[in-house]
Amino acid sequence: MLDQIFGFPIYITSIKSSLYNKKDIINTIERNYNKSPIRNHWDSTVYHGSEMHHSIWDQDNPNFENPDYSILLLLYNKKIQKYLDELGIIKNTRYNFEIINYTCMTKGQSMRHHIHADCDFSGVHYVSFDEKTNDSTLFLNTQNHSKYLKHLREDSSVLFDNKKTCNSYLYENFKFITKEDELIIFPSMLEHSVPKVNSDKKRITISFNVYLENVK
Repeated sequence: MLDQIFGFPIYITSIKSSLYNKKDIINTIERNYNKSPIRNHWDSTVYHGSEMHHSIWDQDNPNFENPDYSILLLLYNKKIQKYLDELGIIKNTRYNFEIINYTCMTKGQSMRHHIHADCDFSGVHYVSFDEKTNDSTLFLNTQNHSKYLKHLREDSSVLFDNKKTCNSYLYENFKFITKEDELIIFPSMLEHSVPKVNSDKKRITISFNVYLENVK
């Protein structure tokens, strides 16, 4: 389903767990997590960096197993193609994509705000997600519409349903109501984070980046 957040096009869909080796992927990630709950080569040296188990920039580490994404790659490709078709991608545009990491988090862990600067679109697949206790991805409204509106109409944000994406422009940040197995594809310039997890149940996601190229 094509939707929007802060005016940016978002694609919300799902991946049926029966179509790929979900259990094997989760087991691999959990074994890695149990070896080291903190695995963060991405921003461990940054002030206020993230605290999580995260595979980016560390995929070749012999101490950890690499999940088998071979089936998921085929499924992701179909979803990406549908998203781009709905956006009206022109015929001479080619794309490629890659899975960049998995993230495994549990109680007290979090991921700081960031963007994916080297690509055009990004996707997050919620592989293991407790709808009652896990937090979904938090998107930040960097266009400052909400800050202006606070001065123009102080009560504007309380007049509308804050769960509907069409009202997201009213708020400084926005979270989708997320379910396990859902996949969200969004423009990579959208700043996002994962708030501190308040559950002992592991929150496992897989992320990918999409790159566009104009073929003349």
